[in-house]
Amino acid sequence: MNIIWNGEQTEANGTPYIKGAVLSWSGEDDGLMERAVKSAVEANMNTLCLESSGCSSRVLEAARVAGLSIITAEIAESLGIKRTVIPPLMRCREHSEGNSRKAYLSQLKSALAALHANTEARASGQHGLLLPSLINGCDSSHSSLDCDGRWKLLHYAARSFFSPVAPMIALGKDKASIYFINDTDERIEAEFSLKIRDFGGGKKETREYSAAADPGSSVLVAEYPLSRVNRSKAFLYVKMATKDILRERSLLLESPERTEMQDPQIAFSARKTAPRSFMVRLTASHPAFLTALSSIHHGSFSDNLISVRPSAEKSVFFRSEEDISEEEFRSGLCVMDLWTALKGNSGS
Repeated sequence: MNIIWNGEQTEANGTPYIKGAVLSWSGEDDGLMERAVKSAVEANMNTLCLESSGCSSRVLEAARVAGLSIITAEIAESLGIKRTVIPPLMRCREHSEGNSRKAYLSQLKSALAALHANTEARASGQHGLLLPSLINGCDSSHSSLDCDGRWKLLHYAARSFFSPVAPMIALGKDKASIYFINDTDERIEAEFSLKIRDFGGGKKETREYSAAADPGSSVLVAEYPLSRVNRSKAFLYVKMATKDILRERSLLLESPERTEMQDPQIAFSARKTAPRSFMVRLTASHPAFLTALSSIHHGSFSDNLISVRPSAEKSVFFRSEEDISEEEFRSGLCVMDLWTALKGNSGS
């Protein structure tokens, strides 16, 4: 595969699966665009697709130094790489101005659409996936970053499903397929736990698997027959552990409205751990799904769109880009989960 760099054709990086976003806006603020490039790398992207020739040499150089491949829309099309089709997203700022549930559901819908597209691309052996836009100052409704560079839920979701080593769940009509993704250049072995749990947190079934994935491969680990479970009364939980990495994924087996999800009674506390660093501790009385954290302050969370189980509290860190106090961080923090957004009251 080739990339285009400052008008010249050269070799791309060796990653077999393209993980990236369209860069359709050149912007007038090189500093903001460089931050966007950095955010792309932090979300495990390896490629930017240029839709405009207006990108400054400074931004392109930042992408090159960061190790990102630069391709044109024509190259992406020739490789059969699809752009994710997502509904418009509300801006991050709206999430903190009394529209918590509405903004959460808007951003969640787009994040899940991208997750589904990536799962489909991986399972069908496609060459990669492009998010429709990385950043766009004129219209940020389809970009993974807000116009000021803040991460939307779509960007957090991309960081998760673009992870170089991760489990992947593909939900079919009759079965759930568990895959082992390895985008590294090393062979990796992992242990997998597949668990069926009810919405009270009770255990229904557990299966254990071992798998090995060669460099740049996707391995089918197991298939679980959905005829064994009442989909409205249970959910699927998968844990993958290598010698260095632990990854967890939870999946509803029905649309949320048709499940017997319970009020998770999610609670959180926050404290400052270092200059510009904060820790949020999350607990729940019942399983909480797709729990999202947002802040009015510039920065990013170490994890997002997570499940919180009664038996396992979660700790998430926030790295601020500005000097703020613990009280300022706490007052600007919003936590929202799927049950609360659909059925409950607005989050704190």
